[in-house]
Amino acid sequence: MLLFLGASLLAGSGITMVDYHRPDRLAQLQVLPGAVAVPAAQEVLAAPAAPLRLNSATQTQLIALPGIGPKTAARILSYCEEHGPFSTLADLEQVPGIGPRILEQLRPLVVVE
Repeated sequence: MLLFLGASLLAGSGITMVDYHRPDRLAQLQVLPGAVAVPAAQEVLAAPAAPLRLNSATQTQLIALPGIGPKTAARILSYCEEHGPFSTLADLEQVPGIGPRILEQLRPLVVVE
């Protein structure tokens, strides 16, 4: 019984010490120089200034769109090769993997000309 009480007292003291020395704010944390990798200027993507022209977009440009990965971008390009250019943005739903939710995300970012 005394051994249990002693162990409990020791554990409680340890928890109190850890809690006392824990930083309360993020500002109290110190980051070591070089511990965090900073992306190079080329790796930071800027927001497009104008909407992307869907019928003339490259695979890299399509992958930069939200909800479009490499496979979906390849499907969009192959759809254009098989069926010709998109006449409306709604035609994009004919591509496998693109549904109404992704189409709504793409509406302000893509144009069909």
